Amino acid sequence: MSKLLLKPDIEAYIPHRFENQLIDTATPGEKASFSVAIPENDPYNRSIFLQEIEIGKPAIIMETILVELLALGMIIKEGPTPDGILVFFASIDSFEYHKPARSHCVTSGVVFTVKKRERFFKCQGHIEQLGESNAQATLMASAFSNSDSAPKSPAADTVLDLPMNTHQLVDKRQWRRNPDLVICDAIRLASDTALIGEYCFHDQHPLIRGHFPNMPVMMGVLQWQSVADLALAYAFDQSIAHSKPVTHTYCAKLYNQTGLLISVITHCVVSLWTQVPGFYPHSRILKTDKIVFKNRVVPGDTIYTHSIRVD
Repeated sequence: MSKLLLKPDIEAYIPHRFENQLIDTATPGEKASFSVAIPENDPYNRSIFLQEIEIGKPAIIMETILVELLALGMIIKEGPTPDGILVFFASIDSFEYHKPARSHCVTSGVVFTVKKRERFFKCQGHIEQLGESNAQATLMASAFSNSDSAPKSPAADTVLDLPMNTHQLVDKRQWRRNPDLVICDAIRLASDTALIGEYCFHDQHPLIRGHFPNMPVMMGVLQWQSVADLALAYAFDQSIAHSKPVTHTYCAKLYNQTGLLISVITHCVVSLWTQVPGFYPHSRILKTDKIVFKNRVVPGDTIYTHSIRVD
């Protein structure tokens, strides 16, 4: 029987997450399991990953962070990370969001390996509370030595070439979440079929301290979050209001300020809640076919999310 791991043990498995460490307990094995409880005044500063969506109800864990939990669970399943090795997200497939994960409940998850080859491994997993599923996804990760893990530099002739025609700053007070985790600072292109959002991963970002030692990078799931935040920012900007949730599907590519391709997101289904009775305005990512992470975002980078509506 596998040993139950507590926080000090887990730190040996995922040393890159040395602050905001998300998982409280874990049990390695063929099907690794884990659990976490994030109160609204969390002593480990993990409440940064919570948002309020329903008036008078406890906050929830951001749906993209549920996949981050699965990613950490799959690393634990592979065993303690050896010295000199870092594990990075490569892709997310077949994400489905079923229901909100409340902050006042224990959140648990299970992951198991479906494929492993050289330095790549692929896992499936799901998140649940009180026996009911919150989300599921398939993830691929890759392991690199420290010497091979530095982010790529853009080619000398790489430039950002996007059809930006506006610079509308986003009022982040409309979100019930930490403003640094609203992944849209400004709208740079606005239409019913195409959007471009701008976001700076600034040098004082609260997640820099705990995401890869001596080489901080932006969490991949926050790149994905930018699609939903941009869609809601556009709805706010256009004063689009509906008393029922409205759903759109986007394909998106993310670039940095030099034009380097950062990630590709296919068929991201976003539900917008703007004036639904009993709820604060918010968005939800309901499904996503695939996310491929191409390059990394480092402190000081600005990312541009170019979303095309395909529904």
